[in-house]
Amino acid sequence: MWEKRCKVLMCSCMGNDEMSRDAFKEMGKIISLLFEDLDFVPSDIAAGLIVLNLKSQAEAERRTPHELQVDCVSNENLSSHVITNEDDFRQHLKVEARLSSLSIQTDPWNTPQRICHFMKFALGSYGWPWYLVAHMKTGLCHLWENILCCGCCVSHPCSVEGDNCCYCNFSALKQTVQVENKDLFYISFRNNVYQTPFFVAIDHSTCSIVVSIRGTMSLRDAITDLTVEAKPFDDPDLPTNFKAHYGMIRSAKHVLDKLETLQVLQKAKNAHPTYGLVVTGHSLGAGTATILSIMLRKEFPFLRCYAYSPPAGLVTFEAAVYCEEFTTSVILGDDIVGRLSVPAFEKFKTKLQTTIKSCRTPKYRILMGGCWHFLVGGIPRNIISDEDSRENSAHRSETQLLQGTPETNYHTYVSLAEESHRLHREAVTKCPMFMPGKIFHVTERPIFQSRPDLVEGARYEYRWADREEFSEILVTPNMWTHHYPDTVWRALLDITNSEPEPFAVLCNS
Repeated sequence: MWEKRCKVLMCSCMGNDEMSRDAFKEMGKIISLLFEDLDFVPSDIAAGLIVLNLKSQAEAERRTPHELQVDCVSNENLSSHVITNEDDFRQHLKVEARLSSLSIQTDPWNTPQRICHFMKFALGSYGWPWYLVAHMKTGLCHLWENILCCGCCVSHPCSVEGDNCCYCNFSALKQTVQVENKDLFYISFRNNVYQTPFFVAIDHSTCSIVVSIRGTMSLRDAITDLTVEAKPFDDPDLPTNFKAHYGMIRSAKHVLDKLETLQVLQKAKNAHPTYGLVVTGHSLGAGTATILSIMLRKEFPFLRCYAYSPPAGLVTFEAAVYCEEFTTSVILGDDIVGRLSVPAFEKFKTKLQTTIKSCRTPKYRILMGGCWHFLVGGIPRNIISDEDSRENSAHRSETQLLQGTPETNYHTYVSLAEESHRLHREAVTKCPMFMPGKIFHVTERPIFQSRPDLVEGARYEYRWADREEFSEILVTPNMWTHHYPDTVWRALLDITNSEPEPFAVLCNS
């Protein structure tokens, strides 16, 4: 049913080839599994999201400075501390994580300056639409510098595929990345299901060959995003427990096939034999870049991958740990995509259902209060009442009690088809997935949210986070805006401008 609905909704922009049919089949299967037990109208969901948003803000206001402070533990204390119980062991793991984060900061490829530097390559892959959005006043004038009128009638100095007749996407790429024509080895703006635009460029400042992959900008990309089932890599050299987002595996294979067919990386390596390989991307491009890096690592063992705002449901735990040697994931604030996976969506769906059923405030008051909060600010206290909180807690206790009740051992008339469907649904919705590699988490300093006029210095700060922190979806006003590539770029620039470059620019091995 959902497969037919998706075809009807997207028939105007999709073909009827085998790849599209396979994508619709995968997407329909996932959507049917996720929404088969959801019975709410859109206004119910809107009201539930408003209540969750207001509750999260109220909880953030109640947090004390002591809860927000992270204790510092020295290496001497760690070595002299004796582990005697489970609590000590957990504290030991936390301390080890903090000490490992200190070693990360000494890596010249994980400095804020280097992370910000490669973000411009990810941003450049979006072409002219996003460039005009990010530069509304001067964007058109800057694009004009590299536009080639009637470009379809003349040959272009670079290898460009899939651009329009004036090469507007190429012009936006050059303006963003600031690279010469001779350093652009290949550019593809062709877009289809499982086929993501990308380009290959030379970055002389870091002695790198850069492969940058575009994020989501079309319905075709959205279909790739929605084929989220975890499937194994088709590579005998990788462990069998290495699984990843199926749509992004297909996208990475498309990029890899293109690079191998045209021998793009070999040509770039022959021209610059001492240069290393860097793979980068944002959103869908970040997930595709990570999987492509895993596929290329055998040939390029010293490659680096910068994944900006990757989806949380990208790879299994074993693959995520494997990526720590060469991958850095960058997440801004409350980015929903960085917390979005099938298990996280299942948890969020249960939380939303519980909130809607336990809330005793009329729906019209919730919607009006949400609009007032959006326009004026402040938290409408009449929507979040103590009574609802108590009922919510009681409902959670009752749910936990019911979930903890053992199943009785009596005969049931459940068909084999229903049992098979249940097992398949659990295999899809309960497969834990994570962000890859080390996680560079950027957040806005709390004082800027209340009195930015009283604060000097950087607006944003960063820390090295644990992937388990991003296992739950947060409903906040910035959950979508923190995912935009230009927002991530400005936040990284803010951090970079406030800190000096601690390491000199070095070439890859």
